[in-house]
Amino acid sequence: MKKDYYEILGVSKGASAEEIKKAFRKLAAQYHPDKNKDSNSGEKFKEVNEAYQILSDPQKRQQYDSFGSAGTNGGFDSSQFSNFGGFGNTEDLSDLLGSFFGGFSESGFGGGGRREVNNQGADLELLLTIDFLDACFGKEVEIAYDRVDRCTLCGGDGGKDKTKCETCGGTGHERKINRTPFGNMAMMTTCHTCSGTGFIIKDKCKKCGGNGVENIKKNLKIKIPKGSYDGLTLKYTGEGNAGTNGNAFGDLFIQIRVASHPIFKRQGDDVISTVNIPVPLAVLGGSLNVQTIHGEHVLKIPAGTTHGTVMKISSVGSPKFRGNGNGDHIINIMLKVPNKISKEEKKLWEELAKLEK
Repeated sequence: MKKDYYEILGVSKGASAEEIKKAFRKLAAQYHPDKNKDSNSGEKFKEVNEAYQILSDPQKRQQYDSFGSAGTNGGFDSSQFSNFGGFGNTEDLSDLLGSFFGGFSESGFGGGGRREVNNQGADLELLLTIDFLDACFGKEVEIAYDRVDRCTLCGGDGGKDKTKCETCGGTGHERKINRTPFGNMAMMTTCHTCSGTGFIIKDKCKKCGGNGVENIKKNLKIKIPKGSYDGLTLKYTGEGNAGTNGNAFGDLFIQIRVASHPIFKRQGDDVISTVNIPVPLAVLGGSLNVQTIHGEHVLKIPAGTTHGTVMKISSVGSPKFRGNGNGDHIINIMLKVPNKISKEEKKLWEELAKLEK
């Protein structure tokens, strides 16, 4: 039966080599038996690979375009199959299986060379609540937290008399062969004997049991930057947990929470507050002292100021985070209407009301 390789890959006859390769990779990933458990996935996988072997080779593609499948010895050249499940182009196989298993080569995963196990210590996350003004101006504080540190008895080595692991030869990995319908598949896994360290400790440390770590209470001085804001995350490299067997420390991430203030609020670098002023001051105008984070400031009130007026005092807001200068102080003006008035005050308001008529 004649096969339309272009139709199998879902590309046009004028498709470029890159388009053909892209279509092949998509279909190969879709029908690979390790990903697709359908009973016909194996046949579809072979068919897709067969089409790619023809169309990816310029000479074979030309013969196919001229004479059809007869021009390619009846379709598929079995010599193109290898130990990798039918892929003649091992580069394409490496790319494809790399997306499944993290790397492959003819000698196995990872190019056959040594692959290090990442035994770096875990990162830590802490939540730190600070005062409003400390967030604005910055402050050095000392925190205490639990972390895993290197064992003080063995210095993180885990013990004495270390020997290379015979199972993995010191690489920390062992190679396993799995049989598939398309040949043998080599996979690299963490060595079960040494747990990926590459060595065996004969005389393990009595304090840490050979892991090279112990739990401690850590005291650390940190500097809260000026202009810090709610939700800011600070990173302290190497202040997380220690890795086992002398491996590197993880990092410490501190998320900042800024406590509320009875007077002030933050909006970016600006500080916002509300000021209640008496009606006569709003009508006649004048000045009053208002509180900012930098101290008192004289605010001029224009005559005829209305309820809800927004005023700004420049450059007395929060210091800018990792920058120069300050934000502004935004003031919301509210009129203070008395709840109780004396008889004399009532008389004056009544006379004022008559004038407004």
